[in-house]
Amino acid sequence: MISVKNNGALIAWFGVILLAPDALLIRITELEGMMLLYWRGLLMGATLLVLWLIFSYRRLRQDIRVALSPVGLLQIAVFTVDAIAFAIGITMTSAVVMLTALATMPIFTVLFSIPMLGERPSLRTWLTVLFCMLGITIVVTSGHEAVGAPTGSPVIGGLLGIFTAAGLGFAMVLKRQNPELPTMLSTGTANLITVAVAWLLLAMVVPAFPMEPNKALALLTMGILVLPMAFFALMVAPRYTSATTVGLIMLMESILGPLWVWLGTGERPSALMVAGSIIVIGSLAFYFLYADGEDAAAGAAAKTEAEA
Repeated sequence: MISVKNNGALIAWFGVILLAPDALLIRITELEGMMLLYWRGLLMGATLLVLWLIFSYRRLRQDIRVALSPVGLLQIAVFTVDAIAFAIGITMTSAVVMLTALATMPIFTVLFSIPMLGERPSLRTWLTVLFCMLGITIVVTSGHEAVGAPTGSPVIGGLLGIFTAAGLGFAMVLKRQNPELPTMLSTGTANLITVAVAWLLLAMVVPAFPMEPNKALALLTMGILVLPMAFFALMVAPRYTSATTVGLIMLMESILGPLWVWLGTGERPSALMVAGSIIVIGSLAFYFLYADGEDAAAGAAAKTEAEA
């Protein structure tokens, strides 16, 4: 019989496996910058709002009221800026650079928890931050060695990836601080705002929808299925298992994403980029495994104390 905790892990695995082809789908569409932002935001935003209406129909007014509060508007603003940064970054550099940078999101969650939640990070946390920054530096500075990658600046792309990770980390701490925040409504709204931003930056011209069957299918799959369903799964998973388990599983996206891109387009990182990525993923994996062990030990101690 599968336990509730295992159900949470399975949901997280479902979300990560579903999300992994995202970078490949972006490459297939061949959409750049604001054009990608427009269609990605429109499809994902509309789908998330439909899901919100379906699953939150009993608290629509409450969700809208919270979303329009100062902290709710801050969450929407963070998601909006993050979506813009990701859309620009992923079309500028190798998928390995962007996804390795995004993998550092849990570290930013810890760092933002210091001033916002008053938490005190351990020495293990600071060492993980140090090794992650080392790995990211190696990946970004050798990003120009990637084969078949976009010809933009890997440094700017990497910085946009780190910025996106920092924004997501901040949003997660904000959610912990304010559990009533309607994340699905906020994310859907933020994505629709990015549509307006892209439209304005494109001189108020609606970008053409790709008419080639493979590009159109890739865009629709990404916007209607992959992104909304993966987001929904990864949002639900922490309710049924520990956050450390979800974080550990999410690291696989940094491996599976570039693998999909390599298989689909031939884009591949250099040996030095792989080494840097391994340092980041390995450091985070050790961090999560150690944290999960601490959580288990603390739970066992609490149970023993309660039984005594």
